[in-house]
Amino acid sequence: MAQRRTRPGQLTTPNNTQLLRFATARLNEGKIAVDLNAGKLWVKYGEDVDLLTIRFREHPRPTRSKSDGLGGIIYNYEGDDLVSVEILDITDKFTEHVA
Repeated sequence: MAQRRTRPGQLTTPNNTQLLRFATARLNEGKIAVDLNAGKLWVKYGEDVDLLTIRFREHPRPTRSKSDGLGGIIYNYEGDDLVSVEILDITDKFTEHVA
């Protein structure tokens, strides 16, 4: 679920800052280094599927994808250039990592 409990009986949806902070932590656990501070980002969160997509180009056209195999991260490339990442179940451990 994309909402988290902040106080008994109160649920909130994570904001973009929280999602990017958690995405950075998840990406740092992976085998491929990704710098989310390197330039402009296009961020889309799919609450219904709990998927965070971060694009490094406005309209990427990936030619291949690579999965990290364990952590639910998919790296999308145009040729040799990383153009986007998709993080599955981004809020799965949200309450453990974000205060």
